[in-house]
Amino acid sequence: MADSVADSWSRVRAWLDANAPDAADRLQPAASEAQIQMVEAALGMTLPSDLKAFLAIHNGGEETGIFPSSDSLDMLGFSPLATEEIVDAWRMLKELVDGGEFDDRTSDADPGIRSDWWCTAWIPIASNGGGDFQCVDLSPTDSGTTGQIIGAWHDDNERQLIAPSLADYLRMLADGLEGGKYAYEEDDGIVQIDE
Repeated sequence: MADSVADSWSRVRAWLDANAPDAADRLQPAASEAQIQMVEAALGMTLPSDLKAFLAIHNGGEETGIFPSSDSLDMLGFSPLATEEIVDAWRMLKELVDGGEFDDRTSDADPGIRSDWWCTAWIPIASNGGGDFQCVDLSPTDSGTTGQIIGAWHDDNERQLIAPSLADYLRMLADGLEGGKYAYEEDDGIVQIDE
């Protein structure tokens, strides 16, 4: 799995270097093993191997917008979160769950995703800066896959399945970039090209 993450990422990085060098330059160096272990300790969960492999390449990237939005109305791209940002976002959302903020709310979730408004087994890995996250889902329904990538919106009840895993997501992104499905826009990051 780590090999597929590295291979897909090298394709994404090559595209970014050629088409969005400013975004590529904002990617941070690798997370250390201690930083990755800190995330696991803070969340009380073991991170999937593909997420560890990705963090070991880049520990986030502020305002890069390198992960395209899955929302057709909000095209703002998502930026990968650094280890400290993952913990901060997860703790903030966990406090809201523990405080009962979402008790009377459910989501319109794609098959395989819980209908919770927010679940503490969702690990935020990318943000668009507006309170929306792309997450690794460690608690899917019986029809889902542990480690699947989902989209969660702060002001919309949609919970979208993006990919079966982070490794799959990076491969799909690399394929889309190389195949002309996406373009980079300075204000929005990577966006899907209308066909």
